[in-house]
Amino acid sequence: MRALIAVLLAWLGFAGSGLAENRLALVIGNDAYQHIDALRKARADAKGYADLLREKGFSVEDRYDLGFDEMEAAVGEFVEKIEPGDTAVFVYSGHGWSDGAHNYLVGVDAPGSASEERLARVSLPIRNGATGVLDDFERKGAGLKVAIIDACRDNPFRPPPGQRGYGLSRGLRPEGVEGSFVVYSAGEGQSAMDRLSEADADPNSVFTRAFLPLLRADLPLLDAIKASQERVYALARSADHDQTPAYYDQVRGRACLSRECKAADAAPTSDDAFAAIIDEQTSADTLAAMIAKLREGPLKERARKKLAALRESQVANLSVAPPIPAPTKSSAARSYKWPVGAELIPRFDPSSVYFVRFSPGGARIASGSDDHKIRLWDAASGRLLRTFEGHSGSVWSVAFSPDGARIASASEDDTIKLWDAESGRLLRTFDGHSATVFSVAFSPDGARIVSGSGDKTIKLWDATSGRLLRSFEGHGDRVFSVAFSSDGARIASGSFDNTIKLWDAASGRLLRTFEGHSHWVRSVAFSPDGARIVSGSGDKTIKLWDATSGRLLRSFEGHGDRVFSVAFSSDGARIASGSFDNKIKLWDVTSGRLLRTFEGHSGGVVSVAFSPDGAIIASGSLDKTIKLWDVASGRLLRTFEGHAGLVFPIRF
Repeated sequence: MRALIAVLLAWLGFAGSGLAENRLALVIGNDAYQHIDALRKARADAKGYADLLREKGFSVEDRYDLGFDEMEAAVGEFVEKIEPGDTAVFVYSGHGWSDGAHNYLVGVDAPGSASEERLARVSLPIRNGATGVLDDFERKGAGLKVAIIDACRDNPFRPPPGQRGYGLSRGLRPEGVEGSFVVYSAGEGQSAMDRLSEADADPNSVFTRAFLPLLRADLPLLDAIKASQERVYALARSADHDQTPAYYDQVRGRACLSRECKAADAAPTSDDAFAAIIDEQTSADTLAAMIAKLREGPLKERARKKLAALRESQVANLSVAPPIPAPTKSSAARSYKWPVGAELIPRFDPSSVYFVRFSPGGARIASGSDDHKIRLWDAASGRLLRTFEGHSGSVWSVAFSPDGARIASASEDDTIKLWDAESGRLLRTFDGHSATVFSVAFSPDGARIVSGSGDKTIKLWDATSGRLLRSFEGHGDRVFSVAFSSDGARIASGSFDNTIKLWDAASGRLLRTFEGHSHWVRSVAFSPDGARIVSGSGDKTIKLWDATSGRLLRSFEGHGDRVFSVAFSSDGARIASGSFDNKIKLWDVTSGRLLRTFEGHSGGVVSVAFSPDGAIIASGSLDKTIKLWDVASGRLLRTFEGHAGLVFPIRF
């Protein structure tokens, strides 16, 4: 009689019956895909759900990185344990796809390219009326049937040779069976984000980090998913993405994962949810991306304060380096008299540091060097996070995309390369220059990349496709430096021909030539408002120009050797310069006054960069080190070591 009543209740779709004999859960998390894009957070998501379900009294089977046969076997074994009236929960995190009628889950051995029919045979259906996971739950007479599917990512497959593409739907299509509550991490036609950016340090996907805490609070499933919709929408909005979780509810009455549901508090608004997300954020880069997207108002101000607090914490965690003794002359040193007309051009052994850049949030530093490698460092600890290898020549320049997700590098091998900042994976190589590429920069929207080369040209590229959009010609010698204006409308270039040129990015038209330096121009930078351009030159000076009229506003003098690098602070009030005199100097833009000199390098300073908040200067040197300096006090905060010496041949 008990089994008969349980079956009747299951047929009626009632949840939470006291007659349910077992509470069973199967959890699968797939990250390590072999032939399609690997994921990073699916295993962690699955483990989070498995731990939660155990806390709630479920008997849990959790499996990770399963192939198709293993997934089928795991589901089959799990289904055999279900008795009429049981509560059965299925959680899946990984890749999935939809043909528009049915949804499929994908094992880690899924082929990268196959026909739709072939894919359907090697994928696990959620429900197809016969052999789907929910069909099996229904066939076994389970009472409450719950499925949590975080698999609504973009179609990961390539079409077979000779086919243009699949007719596969974007995201998954909400579907379920009688007596089921099915949650999807994104709505129909949407894709779910594995992470907000490459800098996103949260161990869970965007959906799971919002949904899991609500389940832990014992809310009814309907209340939990409605609240998570607000949170996920707010999170995705910060990364300029549309994602709102969907659900299929065929449960009469309230359903929850606990034996007793708690009443939900008032549903939070989007702003409430977003405020909570800002408060919980631990990534400076992610906060910087949020601030860039938010309109002026309380949320943007809240994010700014949180970011300031994070950066203050980073600075506080930096240890102050001991004073470095001034270099002494060696009796073994030789002096040379250069022939008239000869010019000293530095050549560097591995791994002199050529270029340093802060990530948009200030949490990481990228450096390029003569050993053909790019290195990514943790700014707070000085720890080497990752090394990017693939260039066959010295790396002269590096640039972060505005969201911190990608790094572009320019090299002596005549190429630009684009890298995934988190994984180190090479995304694309840009070929087109016929000589060393000395400089690279992203447009403010991250859609374009500009490069300057020894072939005397500037080239503009589509950052996604790698397509060459335009080539700018007009310099009479090598182009050493390029920079975008803050609105992305103009490009400035500095050259060995002693000039700076200003170009219209859309048309390629030369707008103006700035003349005044008596030697090559090694570095150019726009002020944050785009109104001024600063240049550093082999004539040992820094010059400030009106970007509109071309008028020389001020010349800064004080370095004892060539100026290799210049940078504006984020408020436009200060300029940092690095020189072959081994020094960094800080200047007041308005008055031209020298504010501070930073000494500690034992080799020429070839790159300087301000942190996004202007509190720290990073410098890269031929002495093989990167140093971080406190702008306010001039203190040396940290030295990053791991680079080599300097050789001076001559060129005529």
